[in-house]
Amino acid sequence: MKTLSNDFISDVIAAKGMTSVKDLSKVTKVNRWTLSDVLNKRKNNVSDETYTRLYNFKQSKEDK
Repeated sequence: MKTLSNDFISDVIAAKGMTSVKDLSKVTKVNRWTLSDVLNKRKNNVSDETYTRLYNFKQSKEDK
């Protein structure tokens, strides 16, 4: 399990932009309910796999 920092969550939100949670779920392959909980700061402990998927998404947006 990984604990997501508030800064990490804020970075994912910024990278998400106007993309819906449903679309972000399709792109990252993270369950949309999990994404919703993370983005709304109701959940900050996620599996290593979920963390990696969110980290890769965040990085891909920062590289553009």
